[in-house]
Amino acid sequence: MLITRVELENIKSYRQINLDFRRGTTAISGANGAGKTTIVEAIGFALFGSLPYNQAQFVREGEKFGRVVVHLVGSDDRTYTVERRCGSGAYWFVYDQEADYRVEQRTDVIDKLHELFGIDRERPLDNLFEDALGVQQGTFTSIFLQNASVRKQTFDTLLQIEETQGDSTPGI
Repeated sequence: MLITRVELENIKSYRQINLDFRRGTTAISGANGAGKTTIVEAIGFALFGSLPYNQAQFVREGEKFGRVVVHLVGSDDRTYTVERRCGSGAYWFVYDQEADYRVEQRTDVIDKLHELFGIDRERPLDNLFEDALGVQQGTFTSIFLQNASVRKQTFDTLLQIEETQGDSTPGI
């Protein structure tokens, strides 16, 4: 999956912003309070169903709704738009531009996102985002402070250990 563009409307401090991304590594930099974390949270909200607080706190103060649009290239090399609105008139959908088809039901959206990311349906998207992709500030090391069984379960899931254990072939 490749994110090509993120659009925010009435999300926290942003009234409206459009961000274009190129292939490769992207750095989001700026002063404290500039909105870097908001961009990552918006991606987590739209693509993974993850938000570390309630949606009312995500909407810009004084506004009735917030909207996040993420344009991406899926694992099938097709272009998709994922749009999620919170607050008044909330919705969540995935639009396949090539097929001119829109998936709108929550379970269908989640299934489609799993497919686009090439992730097994059993792996909750929000957990993947929170544990590996969008780790909140100051919590990156928190998994290492958990007991051994919790650490093992988390890392086995992230690294897909159970899938690779059966794939080994004897050396030649």
